[in-house]
Amino acid sequence: MEADADLYFRASPMWKQHIGICTALVLLGIPLYVADRYLLKGGGGGWISLNLNGLIIIPYIAFVAVQIAVSSLALFQFPTARVLPLHLLSGVISIGLLVVGFFAYSGYERAQETADYEKRMETIRQLREAIELREWWYEPNAEAPTEIHVRVKVSESGRFSGNAEGRAAGNFGEMIFNTQDSPQRQAGKGEEFSFVFPLHFLSEGKADAVSIALYLFKDQTGTVPEDLAIIFEDNPSTEYDGHFIYKQIPPPTPKG
Repeated sequence: MEADADLYFRASPMWKQHIGICTALVLLGIPLYVADRYLLKGGGGGWISLNLNGLIIIPYIAFVAVQIAVSSLALFQFPTARVLPLHLLSGVISIGLLVVGFFAYSGYERAQETADYEKRMETIRQLREAIELREWWYEPNAEAPTEIHVRVKVSESGRFSGNAEGRAAGNFGEMIFNTQDSPQRQAGKGEEFSFVFPLHFLSEGKADAVSIALYLFKDQTGTVPEDLAIIFEDNPSTEYDGHFIYKQIPPPTPKG
């Protein structure tokens, strides 16, 4: 009993010093918060405005939380240890734990992003086959067209629509025609059908590049997993841009 009492009286001042150091670390967060709030505030008249709020105070809060936990545990295990060296050693350990935790979390985030990307790409590969443009042609002819007709097959059901446009000198040239107020229709799973795009001419000339966008919207009864847009054009620069799927347009079917 005397030994336990002696240990308590020796340890009690250590805990008082420990609490004082922890309190000082917490109070130090106040000026750091002020500095973080006002010195790192974004704004200004430049074309780039960076808001770095949190760059100081958030790492400091994390450090103090880990430091208090580590030093308290160390003092509990070694109640007669000198407090200041114990806090210095605990600070080094806390920084090491934070660095390890940061890299572990970053690795987890990268792995999660990779998994999400691969899952998304698998979904896109499936959606690419949801709409098939089997053929298309001009009406009444390619020299003086008033309509574009398409024959489409869908592997999922939903609300179907689309539009077409023609440009001179490639996909980014002057627009010759487009479609306005394209109709919509319900498309059944596995259905094959024809669809008509009335043409609206914006300028004279012949369209050297035609693109046809086909949409399949998810509705209350549709089986398509999400709203889908596939743009068929000549030599697409990408297969997917984050919003639209791109596929090579087949050549127009000659009439007659």
